[in-house]
Amino acid sequence: RSLCDWSSDVCSSDLLRVAQSLDLLVEPDDRGVDDVTLAGRIYDRARRRGRVVELGKALDAAHAEEAADGE
Repeated sequence: RSLCDWSSDVCSSDLLRVAQSLDLLVEPDDRGVDDVTLAGRIYDRARRRGRVVELGKALDAAHAEEAADGE
């Protein structure tokens, strides 16, 4: 999935939760930024640590969970 898909499909609270669960620690300056900027920062951390696929799968799961809750 593309970064734009993640930022548009997953709310920032899910993005923060996923990033924290994958040890892509959220820096203090990440709080309060727009979702696209936040997604970019988290993606950069995942890429540097070789965890992009894992991040994508976790975000897909979070989105699927949200969709199931909305039914």
